[in-house]
Amino acid sequence: MTEENVASSQTMRRGRKRSLMLFGFLATIFYGIWVTYNGVVHSEKNNTLPTEAAIDDKPQVLENPDKAVPTIARKIDVKEPINRVFLVYIPSTQADSIQNILLRKAIQKDLNVALPQTKRDSMCFPKTFEQTCPHNSNEAPFDMMVHQIRYERHLPGRVVKPNFKLIVVIRHPIAHLQAIYYDNDWSDFVNDNSFNYFIKYQYRQFARIFDFDSNLPYRNIQLFSLGYPAAHNDNREAVRHKVEDIIHDFHLVIIQEYMLESLVLLKEQLNWQLEDMTTFSLHARPEYYGYEELDERVNKTVVLHNEGEMKMYEMLLEDFKQKIEEFGQERMNAEKEALQKAINKDTEHCLKKSEEEMKESCRRIDYRLSWEGETDRLCHYHVSRGSELTTLLRINWDKKDAERKRKSLHKKIDAQKSDD
Repeated sequence: MTEENVASSQTMRRGRKRSLMLFGFLATIFYGIWVTYNGVVHSEKNNTLPTEAAIDDKPQVLENPDKAVPTIARKIDVKEPINRVFLVYIPSTQADSIQNILLRKAIQKDLNVALPQTKRDSMCFPKTFEQTCPHNSNEAPFDMMVHQIRYERHLPGRVVKPNFKLIVVIRHPIAHLQAIYYDNDWSDFVNDNSFNYFIKYQYRQFARIFDFDSNLPYRNIQLFSLGYPAAHNDNREAVRHKVEDIIHDFHLVIIQEYMLESLVLLKEQLNWQLEDMTTFSLHARPEYYGYEELDERVNKTVVLHNEGEMKMYEMLLEDFKQKIEEFGQERMNAEKEALQKAINKDTEHCLKKSEEEMKESCRRIDYRLSWEGETDRLCHYHVSRGSELTTLLRINWDKKDAERKRKSLHKKIDAQKSDD
């Protein structure tokens, strides 16, 4: 073979190789176009999102590749607002502020709330909770339970829908006992004496008995509300185990003395908006309770007869501070500042501006609405007591229940007519 023929043969082989490469390149392009077209058409026809299994098994073809989200981002669990809450309501701890926040959300979202029987604010308290305790017992399980009950560890899972948040509000035992003294009119039993006088000279006798009018013992009241047997009040080891169970079971223990921080942590737990957490009753109001400067003898006497509750408070406060540390102090300060601004904004809008009137307003019931607040339904909800919001929910439920019964009756009548 001549050199000329060899050169010609090599040129032809290179030409065929280039042609095959070009053909393969074009085939790849056309195949990609065909796959994309069929994937989009298939998605449009089915009009369904791929399942999680499908995302894991193979890549998805999106209609708009420029805005495509990486597969890993789709698997991230996006936080949704949580509207299922079990609040262990303990009187005189400012749990009414948390109850107001939750009931406002329930009205806004038309949630299914366990309602006490007519003219009652509690659920069979202090007796053990039973299925018949709620006014709307046939609606169980509920979205929310926010009224006073005697807590039992197995109770929340029985009466509230799954994936709920379990919370409680507690207070320093000395401050709580003083608030209970005035809220429950214990002074009527001791010739209207001051709390100081009551503790110094009469509390030892009262600590041994039970107040059947308010259905409360005279000592370790918060422990009792959390289901702890009164007979074990002085058993330190049993109290410690009880508190460990509380820390394990409850998503958040709100400390009244740290209410702003507690509201921030509650907002985080429920993934609610800032405006959902505003309240006009953040701090204890000594001008209403008539708080006095308690001397050392009074404090020691209260602690002596409420040793179990003091142990509980110290352990739960330590756990609460740990939660703040995990949340981040800098972040907490920023959230507190934003929440306080939201509260101030609502206060400015809803309440009268007179400082003198504000000083006279010692409790939620006494708040006076501004002209703008009178025309805003949300302002009325803000200043309403739990019993008032509960009555509103009960009226709405009764109307719905009557309508359901009416429709059911008509169906039975129609069925009888058709049978005849």
